[in-house]
Amino acid sequence: MQSRKSQDSADGRSPDERCIVRALPVQKMPHGGFDRLAAKAVVEAKKIDPEVTLVLLLPYHPENRPMVPPKGFDGTYYPPDMERVPRRVALVRANRYMVDHVDYLIAYAWHPASNAQELVEYAKLKKTLLKATKI
Repeated sequence: MQSRKSQDSADGRSPDERCIVRALPVQKMPHGGFDRLAAKAVVEAKKIDPEVTLVLLLPYHPENRPMVPPKGFDGTYYPPDMERVPRRVALVRANRYMVDHVDYLIAYAWHPASNAQELVEYAKLKKTLLKATKI
C-alpha cells in the first residue's frame, strides 16, 4: 500500500495534478469490463509515451480494504477527506472527486438510472465532459 506522498511523480506532480483515468461500465460486459478495457488501452499508451501513468482510484480507505494495484498500474490514489464519507456513497464521492480534478472524462453510460449516467451528467455540469454522444 502506497501513501499519497509516495505516489508523486518524478516531476513533483501529485495524482490530482495529473490525469487520473476512471472508466465506467459498458453494456454486455461483465462488471468492471470497461474498466479493464480502458486500463489495457492506457497500458498500451505507456509503451509509446513513458510519461503516461495509470493510477487506480480507491473509493474505500486502503487500511480497511487493502488493494494491490493490478499489473500495469503505477499505483493507487485515495482522495483526501474520504475518511469522513459514509461507505454507501464512497464510490459516488470518489468518482465526483475525480471529475473535479481531471481535464477530461471518457465514459460510457448505457443505463439511464445508473451511477455512471449520474456521473456523466455531473461532468457535463462541470464542463469536464467535452462531448456527450448517445449511442
